[in-house]
Parts: sequence; structure tokens; C-alpha cells
Amino acid sequence: MENKELCEKIIELAGGANNIASSTNCYTRLRITLKNIKLVKADKVKKLPNVLGVVFDKKQMQVVVGPGKAAKMGIEMKDLLEKAGPTANNAKEEKKEESIDYLENKKEVRAKHSGRVNSIIRKVSLIFVPLIPAFI
Repeated sequence: MENKELCEKIIELAGGANNIASSTNCYTRLRITLKNIKLVKADKVKKLPNVLGVVFDKKQMQVVVGPGKAAKMGIEMKDLLEKAGPTANNAKEEKKEESIDYLENKKEVRAKHSGRVNSIIRKVSLIFVPLIPAFI
């Protein structure tokens, strides 16, 4: 199966081009940010030829295809998604979802870093950080 055909199948099994917010790649993976992760047929994606595995991270599906192949497929995926083209409404929805995701992430990070131990460490560091130049 060629890269273009494989990308078309991945788009189809990911819920269609309308369900894909963005697509990027790293050295070994095709990273697809999804609007609705429930529409993905992960079992079928895993069974596609040349797909070594599928990993999910929040709203991102990472399709492991191996070194070198990910870069070629990343280009094909972007071309296919550009041809599908987002509508003006989809672009507005994407911006709203990104801002909501940002706020949710911000709350998660703040909750993670707001504990007694972190508070004590912060106070101690505020005392000793200004003294560092004196030691140097």
C-alpha cells in the first residue's frame, strides 16, 4: 500500500477529514489531533499494513509508521487535508476548542503544582535564589 492510500485509509478510520483538527509528524509517528476521539476506529488503524502501532494522548492519535516513512506520510496527510479544506465554521470551532483546551490544561497544571510541598519549596527558593550571586 502506498503512502497516499495509507493516509486516505487513516483519515477515513479517524472519522473523516472533518474530525481532524491538525496533523504533524515526528521521526517515527504521524501525529493527528482529533476533534472527537470517539469517532476513531483504532483497532482497524492498527491492522493497516505498515502501521506498527497506535498511541493516544488526550485528543491526539499517534500512528507509529517507522523512521523515514513518517515524514513522507506527513506530507501526504497535509496535502489530503488541504484538499478537503476546512470551512469557515470549522476554523472558528477549532479556535474555540483550542482556547477551551488551553484553559483546561492550565487548570490541570495549576492543580498539579498547588500543594503544600510545592508551596514550601517555592518559599525557600524565594529566600535563597537572591543569595546565589553572593556565592559566585
